[in-house]
Amino acid sequence: MKIIGVGLIVFGAMIVSSYLLVSGPPSDPCVDSTFTPEPDPATGELIDLEARLITDDLVQPSDMFVLPGSPRLFAVEKPGRIVIVEDGVVGDTPVIDMRSIVESDENEQGLLTALPHPDVASNCLIYLFYTDLAGDSQLVQARISGTAQPVIDIRSFRTVITIPQPHVWHQSGSMIFGPDGYLWVTVGDGGNIGDPRGHGQNPNTLLATVIRLDVSDLPYRIPPDNPFVDSEEGADEVWAYGLRNPWRIWIDDGNVYIPDVGQFQYEEIDIVPIDEPGHNFGWSVLEGFDCYDRDEEDGVVPDCDPTEFTLPVHGYIHENTGCAIVGGPVYRGRDIPELDGHYFYADYCRGWVRTMRYTDGEVTEDREWDALDMTLVTTFAVDWVGEIYYANLDGNLWKIVPVRG
Repeated sequence: MKIIGVGLIVFGAMIVSSYLLVSGPPSDPCVDSTFTPEPDPATGELIDLEARLITDDLVQPSDMFVLPGSPRLFAVEKPGRIVIVEDGVVGDTPVIDMRSIVESDENEQGLLTALPHPDVASNCLIYLFYTDLAGDSQLVQARISGTAQPVIDIRSFRTVITIPQPHVWHQSGSMIFGPDGYLWVTVGDGGNIGDPRGHGQNPNTLLATVIRLDVSDLPYRIPPDNPFVDSEEGADEVWAYGLRNPWRIWIDDGNVYIPDVGQFQYEEIDIVPIDEPGHNFGWSVLEGFDCYDRDEEDGVVPDCDPTEFTLPVHGYIHENTGCAIVGGPVYRGRDIPELDGHYFYADYCRGWVRTMRYTDGEVTEDREWDALDMTLVTTFAVDWVGEIYYANLDGNLWKIVPVRG
């Protein structure tokens, strides 16, 4: 059952059809793909990881991305700008400034994610997920062009999907293109505390889900193997459900990594095979591995059967550990071969950064890297050669580098 369509974007009284504005990719290259860095030589034993400060001049970074073959990082700022970071300097001219159409007053609103199309070098397409002035989530397609100073033209926006939001919390909005060519998007349950509207267990809504879309053309199409296609049991767009506020998504080696922010007790990491759609991760019947206690004061935990759901492969309790998981990438870079295949994740409140390996259904080598501790971590990023960066809400951006002895 397909429940949401596409349309035109309205800015004030002006209605703009992007079909009239954009007839195709510009004649100039969309990106500069001439940069080929040399890897740091991996000599000596890996002793530790350290955070190398790149800049402290960002404004509430919420996401980062790179363009093919470019040494520059593109930092997404929650209030509504995307800026270039090159050689440790934040550029004066933003790639886009959309603060006039972004609602970012609340902690979980704003310009949350930007993702270039895998073929951006030829088709110039990029996708943005943001909170509009009405408080709803907008996923739009736009065009990025220019090599020396890339620009995203707000007039090129085409709506992919609009997701009405009942509250100001749990909007999520992380995106990734899978090896199947489809766009995967995480959507939070919309709040408030305890999922009072029951979105988590209702796959007929797009809230509390992972949706999977074919955006090879717009309006988007539904991948034929999405689990609820031609069914009344869920929305056609939904690939998995039962999530609270998944913060970042990653796909690697046939697995989908979904870190989900918990309520009062647990943070969890869900990992499932990419060819197994339809998983129900349990929220808000479960929080983490256990039945969710909606009323902590009465001391009574409701009965449930956790085996009816897909349980996390890993997680941690809040007490003395953290409060909100921030998912990262699986490392596939060149400078730290010892961590090839290890998944990075952090906690927003406590600021620690950890890695773990997921192999044959088991989590191993879970390790905390003390030298990387930074509070208010919001996002990770991977550059063109696979090296990892991370940022925090205070505007700092670091590169993770090895310490060898």
